[in-house]
Amino acid sequence: MPMREHGVRHFGAVLAWSDWETLANRLDEMRVQFKVKPNVSGVGTDAEQAKMLLSDPSGNTIEVKAYRNLSVALEIK
Repeated sequence: MPMREHGVRHFGAVLAWSDWETLANRLDEMRVQFKVKPNVSGVGTDAEQAKMLLSDPSGNTIEVKAYRNLSVALEIK
């Protein structure tokens, strides 16, 4: 697969929904510069997810996500 189809190289973490909200609020209060501001997509669906992207001090991209329904969103059976 060509590199352009791989997306951005990054480290990612999935948090519990309430932990994601707490972290997003704290980082916003600290005026952290986000690559992608905290946002929620798929509101009201089984695939509802929260996401934010930021950089560490070395410029590495960090993606932090939460899923309203983890088993459905990731198709865990």
